[in-house]
Amino acid sequence: MNKIRGHIKKIYFVAVLAISSPIFAAHSLQESIQLLKNKETRSQAFKEIEERGPAVVPHLKKILHDPQENEETWIAAHLALGKSGDTSVHLVLEECLLKDEGALERESSAIALGHLGDKQSVIHLKKAAHDSSGNVRMRALWALAKLGDKTGKQQAVEAIASPDVTEQVLAIEALEAMGDKSVIPQLKEKYNHPNPFTQINAKLAVARLESKDLKGQPRLDYMTKTLKRPEYELQRWATEELAKMAFPEEGEQNSEIVELLKKVAKDEKHPGAHAAWKELQILSSTGKLKELQ
Repeated sequence: MNKIRGHIKKIYFVAVLAISSPIFAAHSLQESIQLLKNKETRSQAFKEIEERGPAVVPHLKKILHDPQENEETWIAAHLALGKSGDTSVHLVLEECLLKDEGALERESSAIALGHLGDKQSVIHLKKAAHDSSGNVRMRALWALAKLGDKTGKQQAVEAIASPDVTEQVLAIEALEAMGDKSVIPQLKEKYNHPNPFTQINAKLAVARLESKDLKGQPRLDYMTKTLKRPEYELQRWATEELAKMAFPEEGEQNSEIVELLKKVAKDEKHPGAHAAWKELQILSSTGKLKELQ
């Protein structure tokens, strides 16, 4: 499961960064583009590129046509186009989406089109929903959901039983974006599927759908309850969600949730102790948490 997480993070990490609030660009336009090419500075690059808007588009297109650039930079450029605010780039992204080669480029193009929000892309994304790559199919369904088209929900439910575990995980992302809780009974039918990954991912999909609209105390209660589940993947998801609640993008740190994670991590009898400790280590390594104890 860790390898699957790694694959998803490789292509999706920039999309997550792209959601961050814009800040004033501290560099020239060319410097911001250079930051995008460096893994260590990509986070800062995305914040600056989003702030600049359509002005970055010609530079990002140049990256896409430069055979000297590496794959990660191409992926980053695709995703940056999706956050540029320039709807005219849908043509470039659609062209990449329907290419015969470069599954990762097709994936990132689908994500970018989802962020771009131009409904002209629906027809192309529906074609991509039948791509030879399961990953591309699920990214396309996710993007369609972001554009208000939930017609792929049955395809996503069926993908939870795919022999490709990465496709299963991406199907969860698509189902969550759709937010259609009517599929929960079908997902629960997969709890006893012969494939153990399908069992786990069906439970994850249900949990994410059930909690999608919960906020405040009800959401905290749901995550606390999920942290007691026996499945480690559900525990990890719950701790990640608790960490987001503890350190929101806007507002003050919620020290009560931090203390909850610490308390669980110290309780050797708690099912989620290891997951909580793992999340605390991550928070410490990123500088959000100063003291683990």
